[in-house]
Amino acid sequence: MIEISISIVALVVAAVSLMRTRAFNQQQLDLQRVVSDLARKQLEILNREEVESGRTHLDIQIVPCGNAHEFLVSNVGAYPARDIEFEVEPQGGGDSPLIQSDYNAKFPVPVLQPSGSVGAMAAFSMGSARGFKVTLRWKDASDSPVEVETFLAL
Repeated sequence: MIEISISIVALVVAAVSLMRTRAFNQQQLDLQRVVSDLARKQLEILNREEVESGRTHLDIQIVPCGNAHEFLVSNVGAYPARDIEFEVEPQGGGDSPLIQSDYNAKFPVPVLQPSGSVGAMAAFSMGSARGFKVTLRWKDASDSPVEVETFLAL
């Protein structure tokens, strides 16, 4: 009789635990949906503001390219960018790995369409810096000059 009572109590505890876990999981799913919807709305607002303002937005990264690397400039905005150029200033000692002849052959870029990218080769060596202050310059859709400073590290 005691075993049956203990089994019934254990069954009730397990059932209550299962119901609470199910309710908790449902709340988590609802919360994830709300966060996802909020993120989607924020992206829509940002995209709409960018399109309405006519702004361009460029990004620069150091990316692998075969056995070397390159400073890759990408147009992540909604409008073309014009007269794109950048400067690399090594930080913390070391030399610039930017291959100047490759840079001079490609930059300034006359026009870079949205989703387009162009890179300048970089040859890293033991004497190269690993961190860089990069100043990226271009003209936006209204021919207004834009200058952005960022920090890149390998």
